[in-house]
Amino acid sequence: MGPFPLYVRRTFFDAFAIGAKTIEYRLHRGRFAARTFWPGREVSIRYRYDATSPRLVAHVAHFEIAPLAQLDPAIGEVLASIYPDIADHTEIALIHLALSR
Repeated sequence: MGPFPLYVRRTFFDAFAIGAKTIEYRLHRGRFAARTFWPGREVSIRYRYDATSPRLVAHVAHFEIAPLAQLDPAIGEVLASIYPDIADHTEIALIHLALSR
């Protein structure tokens, strides 16, 4: 099985690249569940949907689930800008990633 393709916004890609971001936050549903992001799984981070775009290779270090209300309020604001109907009880998947160097 190849690396899981994880598409993020350019600003988040840049933050991963410099090491400022190590956790990807997604709604806990569908593809963003523990059955997809097990520890050690290789992930390919990209900001565009074409094969020529830059990519970062990472491995899942840890996967956890938390309700939005338990996260840092700044993270909640960013998630609310992406998911307008998000509620405090919404489960968020926290995918801890370690870049492969």
